[in-house]
Amino acid sequence: MDFNDMLMALRPVIAFADGVGSPLVGICYDIANAHYIREDPVAGLRAVRSRLDIVHLSDTGRDAWRHDPVGQGSCDFAAFGTALSEIGYAKTSMLEIVADPPVDLIVGSHRRLAAWGWAPPAT
Repeated sequence: MDFNDMLMALRPVIAFADGVGSPLVGICYDIANAHYIREDPVAGLRAVRSRLDIVHLSDTGRDAWRHDPVGQGSCDFAAFGTALSEIGYAKTSMLEIVADPPVDLIVGSHRRLAAWGWAPPAT
């Protein structure tokens, strides 16, 4: 799916957020969901950047939909992180890990992301 196709697919979501008419309504973009449905997460970010409020981070493959710890699937977090920087995103990135033991796997995911240059937002 190229960028124009991606933009067309995401246009109803963007239009809905714009149509509410409130700066309090934004878009949550989930790398695992995008990757699983074969959407290019980098192109998806660029398409929704004007309304992007939060990103959900978890890993998945394409054979089964999951919200696994970072590094256990095939999502390209390095490219995703670079794209977030390129669009000037400085808001919340939330780990959405659905696995046991949750604390250990969330901490491990955080460490993997930090190794790829992810950092908490400046306060």
